[in-house]
Formats: sequence, C-alpha cells, structure tokens
Amino acid sequence: MREEERARIARLLRKEEGNEETRAAATRDLTLVAAEYFEVFGTPTLTVEKGREGYSVTFSFHASRVRTLTALPDRK
Repeated sequence: MREEERARIARLLRKEEGNEETRAAATRDLTLVAAEYFEVFGTPTLTVEKGREGYSVTFSFHASRVRTLTALPDRK
C-alpha cells in the first residue's frame, strides 16, 4: 500500500462520525489496494467499531485467485 493511500485511509477512519461517505471512500481505497494482490469479486465490506482503546476495523472481500507478483528490488 502506498504511503499516501495509508495516510488517507487513516485520516478517514480517525473521524469520529464514521459517516457513510467516509466508509464508502475507505472501502473504495481498500478495494483498489486488494485488487493489486487478488482477483476481487462481489461487494467488499468495511466494519468500524469503536472500542475502549480505539477502533476495530475489518475489511472483508472474496477473491477468485491470488495474483502472481514479481519481487521488487529492496529500496535503499
């Protein structure tokens, strides 16, 4: 996951309301990331639950296969 995607998702989930617009944007972003690694089908779901020490976030989707990836060289 790219740093800007990670930062955007974290920013969206930090909002207390967790409104539908926020949930839809986070689901869209996470689905794009998942599609880089898996052949995603169906409708992914995102559940955000507030707990005592923060949030519990679950992103769930179905995949028909795992994509073949090539190793990238180490960044230095």
